[in-house]
Formats: sequence, structure tokens, C-alpha cells
Amino acid sequence: MHAKIKVLPVIVRSPPTDSLKEASYVLYRWATFTEPYRVKDLDDWRRIPEKVGDVDVVMLFGGFWSVPDPLKAIDKPIVVWSWTHEGTLTMWLWETLSWLRANGIDVPV
Repeated sequence: MHAKIKVLPVIVRSPPTDSLKEASYVLYRWATFTEPYRVKDLDDWRRIPEKVGDVDVVMLFGGFWSVPDPLKAIDKPIVVWSWTHEGTLTMWLWETLSWLRANGIDVPV
């Protein structure tokens, strides 16, 4: 068995408990999740790069990101998690990915 990747969940504003549980369930074979880092204000945003430490991936949940610079400073892959039971790409997710890319942040689809 391969070593699991270590994921830092970054939660913007309200806690997406269902989404975080779903991600943990779907990815349990491949990933372990650290304690979520909650972003409540601009100072929390600015501290994101120092929170990534020894994780392999940063996974973004909830809210919308209005300040791209801290995300640009992250030297780890960034994943945006948006779960639908139909497996579709939500309009919210599409807008989020477009915003991230427009601000120079490369995220996979």
C-alpha cells in the first residue's frame, strides 16, 4: 500500500461539515486530513502559507476567496472540493476555479 497524502482542509467562513466528511470518506484510502484551518478574517488569510508546513495538498472548502496573494504563496497543490451527489460541476465551483485561474493560481479540474 502507498503512503497516504496529508491534506490541510482550509475552511472559509462557515464550516462545511458535510463536504469535509464526504471528502474524508471518498479519499480515506489515499489521504489523511489534518485539523482544518478556519479562515474568518484577512489575518487568517495572510497566515495560510505558514500553515501548510508538512502537508502535501491544500484543500479549499466553503466561502469565496477575495484575496489571492496568500493562495499564490502556497507552494503545495491546491484542490477545490465541491461535492454533488450527481457528480456535476456546480456553477459556484466553475466561478471559483475561473477566479483562481484569473488570479494566477493553478488548480486542477
